[in-house]
Amino acid sequence: MLKDIEDKVSNEINEREKRLAEIEKVMSERRTEATKLFEETYVVAIEDLAAKDGTGKKYGKPKRIAQEKLRFEMTKCEKSQECVTNSLKELEKCYELYAQ
Repeated sequence: MLKDIEDKVSNEINEREKRLAEIEKVMSERRTEATKLFEETYVVAIEDLAAKDGTGKKYGKPKRIAQEKLRFEMTKCEKSQECVTNSLKELEKCYELYAQ
């Protein structure tokens, strides 16, 4: 009788160990799949963010180049505007002298 109980307990232990091994295997696979999906989504999100904001190695350099060109052109425009303003002031002085 005691032998029967020990056999049942032993069988139950074995079944539970098998079930536990199956559960661990399934959970490991799920964890691996979830991690892989997360990493793929993360890479895409970082790429989209870098493209949107113009940051990172791929998108940051063109943005900096464009900004530098814009600053250069703005400086040229400001200098040209200053020259035009000075020329208009000089022309106005000449006109006033001629009008008198």
